[in-house]
Amino acid sequence: MSEFPAASTVLQSWVRAAYAGDDPVGFVWVQPGPRDLIIRRLLVDAHHQRRGYGCRMLELVLGAFPGHRILSLQCLPGSEGPVGFFETMGFCPHR
Repeated sequence: MSEFPAASTVLQSWVRAAYAGDDPVGFVWVQPGPRDLIIRRLLVDAHHQRRGYGCRMLELVLGAFPGHRILSLQCLPGSEGPVGFFETMGFCPHR
């Protein structure tokens, strides 16, 4: 998976698509703040899940915003699928 282009730290949404070669893998939507990030969505296509793409996308997000930390992330309502992934990445669910 190739790296994301350089990110702006302007307080706007930051959305990037992820590809494996020419094959779309997923996308990430981030709301950057002065020092914190809110991940609004991180989606990986079902055919590409469990191959490390989600982990790599999180790494690339943090690399695009040096000195920032992920304050929170959001999962789609009723979607328990990604909760386990995010817990293995060190996030704690807020229910």
